[in-house]
Formats: sequence, structure tokens, C-alpha cells
Amino acid sequence: MLIRQSRFTHYLIEKNQVFTVSVPLTDDFKKALVICGTKSGRNTDKYKEAAITAAPAQTVDAPIILGCGLHIECLVVDRRTMGPDAFDAELAKKCYADDDWHTYYARLITAAYIEK
Repeated sequence: MLIRQSRFTHYLIEKNQVFTVSVPLTDDFKKALVICGTKSGRNTDKYKEAAITAAPAQTVDAPIILGCGLHIECLVVDRRTMGPDAFDAELAKKCYADDDWHTYYARLITAAYIEK
């Protein structure tokens, strides 16, 4: 999983060392995906605005999104921060002009399941 360092998600993963991925298996989440993909949880209550409901995960202390269908629970086991020293200079100039590099999170999947 790659997350830019400026993102609130990056802060939460660094703080908690766990995360979940809830994958919608129906089209019911189209509006929620737009809201969650374009607004920051740092400034917005995404649950309220997107009309989604959080629930406890089975194996990690992070929420899942009820109704999505597929849930993957993860524990961070390693991380690598991208940087200009190991990146194509032209691509770095184009994609990372603001030095907002991605962190790659290696993770152990602690649970994966389909919600009933």
C-alpha cells in the first residue's frame, strides 16, 4: 500500500500501525467513494458526509465500513519512504515536485473475509 506523507491516512497508519481495507462489492457505494476519495478525514467527518457506518474489525484496532462486503485487516510490518535518490529524476520532477513522497507499507494480513 502506498500513501503520500501529507495524507491523514498516513498519520493514522503511523500512529496505530494497523489499517483495514473495505472493498465495496456493489454499486451502492459510488457516492461514498467520491466523497472519501476527494475529502480529507482531517477536516471532514467522512462517515457522516458519505452516509457510511464504521464497525470494529475482527483482529486489529481499526474500523471496517459496514456493507462494503470484502474486508482486509492488516498489521504494518515494514515501511519504506520513496525519495529522489532511488527515483527517475524526470518522473520525480513531474510527480513529486512538492516533495510529498509516498510511503510504502508492507503488511501482514491478519484477516480477510466477506461480510454476510
